[in-house]
Amino acid sequence: MTAVPQQPSSPQLVFSGFAAASSTTPLPSWSFSSSDDEEMGVLVAKMRSQNTNKVEEAVGSLRRSTRSGEASRSRLCTPQLLSALKPCFVSRSPEIQASSVAALVNLSLENVNKVKIVRSGMVPPLIGVLKSGFAEAREHACGALFSLALDDANKTAIGVLGALCESPSLSRALLRVWPLVFIVKM
Repeated sequence: MTAVPQQPSSPQLVFSGFAAASSTTPLPSWSFSSSDDEEMGVLVAKMRSQNTNKVEEAVGSLRRSTRSGEASRSRLCTPQLLSALKPCFVSRSPEIQASSVAALVNLSLENVNKVKIVRSGMVPPLIGVLKSGFAEAREHACGALFSLALDDANKTAIGVLGALCESPSLSRALLRVWPLVFIVKM
């Protein structure tokens, strides 16, 4: 009997006590510990990957992680993550587009994140989703813009950038929140 040489096992990445053995193994929800920067780097790298499966996996994980937990949403709303999220908004994959915009909606639920998101340049890509995105992503984009407009510091910026012109239903919803900006924009 001859011994069959074994392939070296692929390195395992550990995220807060969870292991991901390969790119086909779903990633856990991200709950950062002391190695936040390293884990954030892995997430951002997956989101910037040319491999659609890795991107889908990363934005899906991000979406799940941002569904609950103020601390998690606050930690995750970084310039690097927001920058990596933007290209996902124009993905030809409905799942990637919807999950990335939904993750942004979730991040926008925290008051401390609202201005960060607008200042990072996320409004024009959201408007792009309103214009030509997949149906689920368009719904999430409306929700994100509405959530971001709840912060007084964002109202004018969102109006000036043209969000009101792209969605009549968003315009009606925002009219209840900030009628003066809506009237000035028209």
